[in-house]
Amino acid sequence: MISIIGLLTAPKEHIKFVSDYIQEIRYFKEKIEIFEHSKDKNETPIKNTDLWIDSYIEMVPELQEFRNHVRSEMQRLGIQMYDEYIYENCNHYVSGYKKELEQFRTSLQ
Repeated sequence: MISIIGLLTAPKEHIKFVSDYIQEIRYFKEKIEIFEHSKDKNETPIKNTDLWIDSYIEMVPELQEFRNHVRSEMQRLGIQMYDEYIYENCNHYVSGYKKELEQFRTSLQ
């Protein structure tokens, strides 16, 4: 568990990441519920959670546990991951948040 003092003294980029991480967890849970109870089986929001993780996992290896859970749920629901090409070349979290990701990377040094 992250300490309160640790958060109070953390760089703003770390606090933003923690906030985004909590939001992604919350959204993922909602996306799963909607998928399970909806006639419209839109896989994209669930698959995008894995793309979000992919954009940070190199900097935050601890995200692997979340990724394992996401992929387990995808498998349980019969959702295929995006093609590797998407992860390597078309991850909109990487291209759309390039500056934010670089600031976060810098804050970790």
